[in-house]
Amino acid sequence: MEFHIARDGQQSGPFSQEEVRRRLSTGELQPTDRGWQTGMAEWMPLSTFPMLVATAPPMLTTSGGVTMYQPATTSGMAVASLVMGILSVTFFPFLPSILAVIFGHAARSSIRQSQGRLVGDGLAVAGLVLGYIGVGLLVLAIAIATVMLFTVGIAAAHSK
Repeated sequence: MEFHIARDGQQSGPFSQEEVRRRLSTGELQPTDRGWQTGMAEWMPLSTFPMLVATAPPMLTTSGGVTMYQPATTSGMAVASLVMGILSVTFFPFLPSILAVIFGHAARSSIRQSQGRLVGDGLAVAGLVLGYIGVGLLVLAIAIATVMLFTVGIAAAHSK
């Protein structure tokens, strides 16, 4: 699978996946450079290609004329989603499960838009799964309670 690369309006390539990974690891290419492969509708940042992300260097920042690499950080929302998801299936099914779902979707959105500056998509997905399980358990508990109350109400009405 070959990649075409674009930076500052200049296109180059095609390059093999291994060559692009090597150039990313040396800093010759940046995660914000755009890539294209046959069959794609549009050019995308290299950081959005799953097969390249693992070897992409951290985002490049400039501070006072000094160039440095900034490591990617784990999304706090993804961590919060996972924690709320765990709470939702262990202790408190109502509020934590809703928060796990909200935080999980917000984290995944911000991770996608961060161009490689944020990581933690797996944490967010785990939080979402646990949050949805918590919501399901809550709905199930409400349904069982409703059926029990309805049954008791019918039995009480028939006994009079």
